[in-house]
Amino acid sequence: KPGGQDTTVPRFALLELPVDGDPWAMSESTFGIVTVAVDGSEEGYTSAAFVHIDSTTREVLDFGYLPEPVFVNRDNGEFGNGPSNPRDVNDFGTIVGYANEFEEDELYTGSDPSPSRGIVWTVNVNAAGYSYAMLPTLDLADSTAMGINNLGVIVGTSGDRAVLWDASTLAIEELNTVATAALGWELTSAIDINDAGLIVGAGTLGGKSRGFLLDYVTKAIVPVPLVGPADANPAYRINAFGRVMGKAWDGTGRHYGTNPDYVRGYSWDGPGSNPAVLTSVTNNTSSPLGMNDLGATAGNSYITTDDFLSNFSVPTLWEFDENGQVIATDLATEIENSRSWL
Repeated sequence: KPGGQDTTVPRFALLELPVDGDPWAMSESTFGIVTVAVDGSEEGYTSAAFVHIDSTTREVLDFGYLPEPVFVNRDNGEFGNGPSNPRDVNDFGTIVGYANEFEEDELYTGSDPSPSRGIVWTVNVNAAGYSYAMLPTLDLADSTAMGINNLGVIVGTSGDRAVLWDASTLAIEELNTVATAALGWELTSAIDINDAGLIVGAGTLGGKSRGFLLDYVTKAIVPVPLVGPADANPAYRINAFGRVMGKAWDGTGRHYGTNPDYVRGYSWDGPGSNPAVLTSVTNNTSSPLGMNDLGATAGNSYITTDDFLSNFSVPTLWEFDENGQVIATDLATEIENSRSWL
């Protein structure tokens, strides 16, 4: 918790990763190794990558690009790869995400070719690197794997429907049921799952966009309470202790500019409590991106500028003090030589 730490030792240090791209997800250090899943760039193309780091020494142990499935170009019949993107990683280093079908005319324009297929990458036991498996889809629709727990259960979306893939067989299951429909829910995306089988994501409830918490074991589902004037609040992450992180907004969800909509990150301890607003260090909007099992959350606070191409965000860490109050830290001022965005 903030406060009480040895102030002679810096709380933060910057570690530069050996692959180009954006770190997207990071495992806990349960087994002494942290796995970082990277939205990498290989020869100008988007390619999922991994970095293994010793959690004690911070030494990079291994890194590389993840293997990609080979698709047939529908335009000319040639074989090739489209871009691949990671979305989550568990404590065993298993990474999930998606890959896009190869499209020659779209590959060089930066557009997002379709269809996409959910992918799971697993660490090779007796060899270096990873192997992959493509995940089944609903009715031949697109799919994206969004979250994985330490049991290997995967959640995501296929054809705008929330789905789950079995850890052993990778069989796909739609999470919309007669029971959820009777309650007015249409679940569009399952985004994360913890080891207790609690799933969070986004859907519509009575025609309104809402975050949900679904217990896969009991099938009980509850909406995430709204905060402030927000009318939408997708849930993005749930940790081992059931704390939920997401983002709430009203209007269009515009999070930057001199007159942004109400957009705030939130942290929620589950049924029976109200979400805590993750306050912006810039007195503007906030957007969380990741959360660990201690509830510490990292993301961005935005500044008031209408220049979308400028550096308009500040990397921010949100923690909770002994009274449960949110403490927001501007990481740009805490870490020497840090970037101005996260």
